[in-house]
Amino acid sequence: MMGLAYAWYRWSVKNNMIGSREELLVALMLRFGMLLYDYPKAALKELKQTGSVAEYQNQFEELSTKVTGLEESWLISFFVARLQDHLKCEVVLAQPTTYFHAVSLAKLHEQKYTKLQQPLRNSISWSYSLPHIYSSVGEIGGTIEVN
Repeated sequence: MMGLAYAWYRWSVKNNMIGSREELLVALMLRFGMLLYDYPKAALKELKQTGSVAEYQNQFEELSTKVTGLEESWLISFFVARLQDHLKCEVVLAQPTTYFHAVSLAKLHEQKYTKLQQPLRNSISWSYSLPHIYSSVGEIGGTIEVN
């Protein structure tokens, strides 16, 4: 320990505020750990995939390090529940039994989805010519490009 944490530790020991190692860990967490109003289980449950699966995994794992005593089945449920819908369906159907299996399935289906979207995007690039319509104002018509 260094700095403020070491000064706090010395003060706590001198004043007989800490008896066991477990008490020290609890006191350290309360003093220097997460804020008391920060509820990591709720934050973990509310986290939602907005970018890639890898980005979501990083955020999920960063939050999950603040949560203790959560069974792996709950981690899987929290992770899968907030995936993008098209990925969530695929992962639920596979019924992963480990967190790492759920993550790898999500990444695999994300790759598949990306590959399937490429030909679709390329086939949508076409042009359509509107028929010329004459009015009293003048000629109306033209070409529409869709990319």
